[in-house]
Amino acid sequence: MKTHPLIESESDGDDCGHGSVNEDKGDINSKENKIGHHVIVKYDNSFYPGKIIEKYISKYLISVMVSSSINKWRWPVNKDEIWYDKEEITQIIPEPIGLNKRGIIYY
Repeated sequence: MKTHPLIESESDGDDCGHGSVNEDKGDINSKENKIGHHVIVKYDNSFYPGKIIEKYISKYLISVMVSSSINKWRWPVNKDEIWYDKEEITQIIPEPIGLNKRGIIYY
């Protein structure tokens, strides 16, 4: 099974200390998603990194990034914020590392 380059496998460890997918049949383990966490979401059969902005019961408002090139992302000019169900959040990830002055981010 192919995985998205931003999604770590279970053997990669957990750099951010928040938990990983691959446990409990694809759900994020017992760590709760919180405002400010950086996450991977699945939308229209693609994966996007983003940041949790708001939470309402089991829905999360997430600001997602757009792809700049392979494994490089940037925040869009116009915010891309969508409400996602908890099940659409595939993993909590470390905060991104800035790559250059143009706002391109590398994970």
